[in-house]
Amino acid sequence: MSNTLGTIFRVLGLFILLVSGCFLALTALYCLVILIVGSTFDWSHVGVLFGAVVLVRMFYPRNVFKW
Repeated sequence: MSNTLGTIFRVLGLFILLVSGCFLALTALYCLVILIVGSTFDWSHVGVLFGAVVLVRMFYPRNVFKW
């Protein structure tokens, strides 16, 4: 395997790891809120929350709180 191919796999693996970690953290937080509130769990709500988090992370300015 060439160095270029290894680098591409490494970058893709890191991206997948970060996205799945964000999804797992969001799912755990959603489950905690569902347990506290006493509502029913729905995977479509998790998907909508994940999409919202991804969009905010993509388009929210990094230095909005910088003085």
